[in-house]
Amino acid sequence: MRLFLFGRLRDCGEALHCAEVASDARNVRQLLAWIDTEHPDLSAELRRPGVRFAVDQCFADVDTHIEENSEVALMAPLSGG
Repeated sequence: MRLFLFGRLRDCGEALHCAEVASDARNVRQLLAWIDTEHPDLSAELRRPGVRFAVDQCFADVDTHIEENSEVALMAPLSGG
């Protein structure tokens, strides 16, 4: 799967942004568990309120299925005018 990070998540996980991720995760929940283990700094940011997920350009929840060739986006809330 290809992982994309946005907002403050990109700052914490720059190495993962636009990266091919070799994970056996088959849903968002499993991907988050993998991040907990492999990237604890990013994991802490993912627990903050307002983080959203998208799989293949559609908003998703933690039970959304991920294919081997899926694009997964993790997005922190953005502010500004």
